[in-house]
Amino acid sequence: MEITRSRPMMKNDNARAEEKNRHRVRDVVGYGRFDHPGYIKLLNRVYRANNLLTNHFYACSRVIFKTRQGGKLKRQSDQARTPYARVMETLKPSRKKEKLETLHKSLNPLNLRDQLENALRTLFDLQARLEKEDEGLLAPPFPLDSVRRCTREY
Repeated sequence: MEITRSRPMMKNDNARAEEKNRHRVRDVVGYGRFDHPGYIKLLNRVYRANNLLTNHFYACSRVIFKTRQGGKLKRQSDQARTPYARVMETLKPSRKKEKLETLHKSLNPLNLRDQLENALRTLFDLQARLEKEDEGLLAPPFPLDSVRRCTREY
């Protein structure tokens, strides 16, 4: 898979991609640039905890249908449920369903929230430390000689 910032011949397309990432990524980690290899493990910890919280414990409603009444668009939503509950309703009994049930029973929302906050705190501390190191104020938290900066070719 090739990573690009926008679609070909659509130079203003980045906003479209960011629209889809906003609630899953940007609201959690912010708009900072995490371009150093040292961020990868921390970001994966953040995303794992956030995905488990979102999919198992945060309820959301879905639009069932839309009707236009004059100049207004009226939306009818279903009852708010977690994505986990929606999947469990649609899945037939199988090993995948058993694995999801086992995972859900083992999760604790308070522990997941603590894991997310700890990972974010560590991530932002590392970011601040690397910014100071770039300014020449601190020694790096890990040897940078053996690690090259991430670069992307666009």
